[in-house]
Amino acid sequence: MVRLNSHNLLGVGIYSLPEAARLLEVPTQTVTQWLYGRDYFSNGEHRRVDPIFSPELPIIEGHKSISFKDLIELRFIKIFRNNGISLQKIKKAFEEAKQTLETAHPFSTRRFYTDGKEIFLKFAKDPAKRDSVKILGLLTRQYNFPEIIEPYLRDLDYDGKDEPQRWKPISGKGEIVLDPQRHFGQPIINKYGIPTTVLYNTYKAEQEDVPTVAYWYEIDPMYVELAVEFEESLKKSKKAA
Repeated sequence: MVRLNSHNLLGVGIYSLPEAARLLEVPTQTVTQWLYGRDYFSNGEHRRVDPIFSPELPIIEGHKSISFKDLIELRFIKIFRNNGISLQKIKKAFEEAKQTLETAHPFSTRRFYTDGKEIFLKFAKDPAKRDSVKILGLLTRQYNFPEIIEPYLRDLDYDGKDEPQRWKPISGKGEIVLDPQRHFGQPIINKYGIPTTVLYNTYKAEQEDVPTVAYWYEIDPMYVELAVEFEESLKKSKKAA
């Protein structure tokens, strides 16, 4: 992990781009393009793909890192891409949502939906009135009431301002969490606060002996098995990407 001594990272979380790619189950170059853009040549002409948004953490001594909020923002960009939304449309929707919600991380609020063609923002025109809730198509700027998909919200815990606080990556279950308040947002066993990578690396070092690992860390063997299953699932996804 990159050390950013000049910044207070308590409660912010920190992930290198390869770490973020591993957790999102996408190639590192995809994460890099979404955050920093990409230059390429076509028919002898220089072309540029602009980033969708800029990460919260600066580049320090050549090292690129992102925050927990950046990670969740990227996760929703992945969801939109998986639903067939182009990068150009995602970029447009991001800018519209950023202005509408007045936040640098609009996608990670729990107000977004997609039907594969449009990105919708649910919001209240008048917060004091329940019947003022509207669904705005960010690409058309028209109010819509389509049958919409509410993707992957169940595995995020939000605060009272609709900002993500924790990610529960295994189907919304809370045994493993990413919490920027704990271990800089690395995946941990929630009950014990032990990083899953620590348990997995010990498991491999101890010749895949689950009881021995559980004994060393004084935890239930089921949590060692869960950490191993989680880490190996990420490895499989990376190979398939």
